[in-house]
Amino acid sequence: MDDQAAIEQCETMNTPDNQSNEQAVLGQKYAFATASLLLGIASFISLLGLEKGILALKSQPLPSLARRRAWGKTGIALGALHIVLVVAIVLLSWRILVPLMSYAADLGNAMLRGPKTVMSVPSPDGAFVAYVEDLPSIDPPNQALLVEHKDQRHFMLIGHLAGDVDSIEQIVWSPDGGIVVFHSRDYLTATRVTDWQTVRVFLGKEWTRTQSRRRSTFTSGGRGQTVVAIEFGEPDGFAYRLKHDARPRRVHFSDLIMR
Repeated sequence: MDDQAAIEQCETMNTPDNQSNEQAVLGQKYAFATASLLLGIASFISLLGLEKGILALKSQPLPSLARRRAWGKTGIALGALHIVLVVAIVLLSWRILVPLMSYAADLGNAMLRGPKTVMSVPSPDGAFVAYVEDLPSIDPPNQALLVEHKDQRHFMLIGHLAGDVDSIEQIVWSPDGGIVVFHSRDYLTATRVTDWQTVRVFLGKEWTRTQSRRRSTFTSGGRGQTVVAIEFGEPDGFAYRLKHDARPRRVHFSDLIMR
C-alpha cells in the first residue's frame, strides 16, 4: 500500500477535521526518512540517522510510511553499523585508548593548574624548595627536576628523567642547604644551588633496542646499583653508599672543569 492509499484509508476512519493533521504527520515522516538517509551517509559518526529512521518507520501515529520506507531502513542500518564499529574499536584498542584518555585528562589539568608535583622538599634553611613535576605523557612517568627560591618566582630546571623508565625516589638536602641530591632509580643528580653547577652519577644499566636501528622500540636494562645512603661530610660534595658495598663513593663539585 503506497502513501496515497494510506491517506485515503485514514480519511475513511477519521473525521474531516483530522485530515490536515494526518497530512502533517505523513509529511513529517517523509522528513524523518530523508533526514535518516542523509545523516546516515553524510554524518556516519552520528546516531541521529538511527533515531530518525526509527521515527520514520513507526506505525503510530497513522498514516504509516510506504514510499520512502527503504530510506529509513538504510539510515537505521548505517547507525547500527556505527554502534558495532565503535564497540569493536573500543574492545580491540582499549590498551591504546586508556592511555590516550589519561593523557588528555592530564594535559587538561596541566593547562589549568600546572603540572602535577609528585615530590617536594624544602632546604633546611628554608631558602629553596626542590621538587619534581610529572609532565603529561602518553607513556608516563615523564618527570622534571626543579629547584625554586622561597619567593616561588625564581627557579631553575635541573634536568629531566628518562620517560617511561626513570622516576624519583627521594630528595636529600645537605645540612647547610647548599647542595640538593635528586635520587631516582637510574641517577643521582646533585646541584650546588650557589651557582647551579650539576653533576650526575649513573646507577642504571644500558638500554637495548629490539632491532638494530634507531627508530625501533627499546627496553630498559632494569635497576642497576641500589643506593642505601647519601652523606654530606665535606662542604663541596657528598658521598653515597651502595647495597652490598659499604665503601663510601665521593663526588666533588670542585672536580668540574670550568670553561
